[in-house]
Amino acid sequence: MTQPKPLPPLATLRQVLSYNPETGALTWLVDPGNKLSAGAPAGRIKNGYIQVRLGSHNLYAHRVAWYLHHGTDPGPLMIDHINRNRSDNRICNLRLVDAKGNRANYSGPPPSPPPPLRRPVQVIYPDGQNRLFPSTETAAAALGCHPKSIYRYAKGLRQHPAGLIVSYA
Repeated sequence: MTQPKPLPPLATLRQVLSYNPETGALTWLVDPGNKLSAGAPAGRIKNGYIQVRLGSHNLYAHRVAWYLHHGTDPGPLMIDHINRNRSDNRICNLRLVDAKGNRANYSGPPPSPPPPLRRPVQVIYPDGQNRLFPSTETAAAALGCHPKSIYRYAKGLRQHPAGLIVSYA
């Protein structure tokens, strides 16, 4: 993960921005331009985070909020959103953490589903011969088709071209 850029001096931020710790809102104290005026909300949402444009720099609102409220630049540490809502910058939702602490609050992608159960497959040939395979994969290999095709044959979604009757045993 990249190191965050240092924030502008605290005095500079306090001259141009106001922070409400109860709501997490940053508002402009001066006219920032771009059709905005003093008193307007500061920032725009990008990738779930609120970013504030100050001069030629984009600053993350949660880092600015921490700085304005506590008076210390978070520096190389990260500001974690406790409730995982990246745009909720209330001070009660922010905490200063290192990379390990930030990962501890990450739920990550959902776990992958368990592999399908190995179900025996019964195949009845047109001449009446009956054969039992231990799994869909072995039946597919013996019949020269894909395991999904075995599933479709067994569920009656498709008929085997050679007239085989396929079912789960």
